[in-house]
Amino acid sequence: MSCLRIVTLSCVLFGMVGCASTPAVAPVRIVDRGANAVSVWGERGAATINQAASAVGTPQERRPIYLLDMATLHLAIHEAALG
Repeated sequence: MSCLRIVTLSCVLFGMVGCASTPAVAPVRIVDRGANAVSVWGERGAATINQAASAVGTPQERRPIYLLDMATLHLAIHEAALG
């Protein structure tokens, strides 16, 4: 076998052994404590932004850009929560 094959096989075997071992730290458990201000604002904003495009109104209302609108919404939420 060539040296490259031996090195590649060794890396694969050590990688598989490393993945099979148990983690040294206990997994993080996230507890749901209900709705908070950020989740409520996010839901309301998504409901507002997800309206169907209309033939009348501003250019932004005629051609909504969901990802850009949600990013702007979350920046506003961040500013409101920390400001």
